[in-house]
Amino acid sequence: MRVHLRQPSSTQLQAYLTAVQHQPFSYQEVGASTGVFPPGYHQHRNRFYLGEGATCWQLAKTAIDQWQPFNNGWASVFPVAAPIEVDNSVVVCFRIFGVWWKNVCRIVYVLNTNSTYGFAYGTLPGHVGRGEEYFGVERDEDGKCWFVLKAYSQPDYWGARLFPWFLRWQQGRFVRAAAKSMQLACQGDQQNNASSHAKTYQN
Repeated sequence: MRVHLRQPSSTQLQAYLTAVQHQPFSYQEVGASTGVFPPGYHQHRNRFYLGEGATCWQLAKTAIDQWQPFNNGWASVFPVAAPIEVDNSVVVCFRIFGVWWKNVCRIVYVLNTNSTYGFAYGTLPGHVGRGEEYFGVERDEDGKCWFVLKAYSQPDYWGARLFPWFLRWQQGRFVRAAAKSMQLACQGDQQNNASSHAKTYQN
């Protein structure tokens, strides 16, 4: 069962993860978030300013490792401290209108360079949508640090197919919350100063 009236327990989440984690991805274009997104999907690309300097960069990378984009009060990841490693699977939970939804995703790839740090995960069967999402941070030549969130997706659950606009609204809501969580992790009460640097591209 993918829906709960109360936040699912660790036992329930582990059972769901065990049942789904070895299934194949629910979409064919695995890894396409590294380049040009495939046609036929709703797409969004977002970039938010976090700060600058070596300290900000380290905080940003740590925040990615700790799944900080999901630290918003209505989303969670199980296991809580899941390592960012290729082929690791996690249960992503969202509370929408008082109901908790479970979705399993598997990490597709990890990036770790002097200027880029992040990962992408792809959906497994049972997810309300199908597609891929990337969470990462970038550092430019001037030392400015950015949170990058981009994805391509299609509705997969019948309710999401019936009301695709709601899925897109929910995705936009998550993007904004994820950016705020990353900004808080990197620069405390200065996150409001960063909002003017946000860039979002959708189609």
